[in-house]
Amino acid sequence: LGTAQLDDRRYYGLPLYMPHNHGAQSNLVLLKAATTFGRPEWAVKARQRILRDYNEVFSDCGISREQSSAYHLYNTRLWEKLAKEADLPRHLKVAQAGSALVRPDGVLEEIGDGSKDNQQANGGGLWCPQEGWAAGAKSGMHYTLRFGPPRAMHGHVDKGSITWFTRGTPVLSDRGTADKKNATELTWSRGVAAHSVLEAVGRSNDDPMTGRKRGASAY
Repeated sequence: LGTAQLDDRRYYGLPLYMPHNHGAQSNLVLLKAATTFGRPEWAVKARQRILRDYNEVFSDCGISREQSSAYHLYNTRLWEKLAKEADLPRHLKVAQAGSALVRPDGVLEEIGDGSKDNQQANGGGLWCPQEGWAAGAKSGMHYTLRFGPPRAMHGHVDKGSITWFTRGTPVLSDRGTADKKNATELTWSRGVAAHSVLEAVGRSNDDPMTGRKRGASAY
C-alpha cells in the first residue's frame, strides 16, 4: 500500500491531475503511515506533494476549484491541516470566500455536490470571475451567482444559477445533491432542471454557459 501511495500515476493531484481532496487525504494518510512504520521517506514524498499542490487548490480569490460550496469548506479544513504539516502560510482569502456563501441564517447554499451545512456568515462579498462565483450580503439580504468554466470535479450543470435570501426567507435556493443511493435522482440533481437557473425552452442542450460582468454595485 505504501508503494501504491508513492506512485504518481495513482495520485489524485499534480503533476498528472488537478489537485483534489482525495489526493490531499492520501497525503495525510501517508504522513501518519510514515510515523507508524518508521518510513521517513514517505513523509518527504507527502510534503513534496503538498508544496506542489498548495497554490493550485484555491484560486486567487480564495475559492476551491472543485466547484462545490460544501467541498470548498471541506477543502478549507483539510488544507489547514496540510499547511501546518508543510509549514505553509494560511491562505487568508479561503475562509472569507466560504463564509460569503453562507446566508444570514447560517445556512450554506448547496451549490454543487455536498450536503447541508451550518456555518458562520461573515456578511462579506465574493467576486471570482476565473472560477465563476459571486456572492454578497446587505441589510439582511444575501445572494450567490454561478457562472464561468465548464463543469468539473464536484460541480453541477448550474451555470447561471442565482440564490436569493431576504427578510429571513430563502426566496430562491438550490436543492443540492440527491441521495447517492438513487442513481436516477442523483443524475437529475446534477442537471440544469434541478437548479435555480435560466433554462432555454425547446433546447436539448443541458449545459448552459454564461459570461460574467462586474457592475458598479453589488446590487
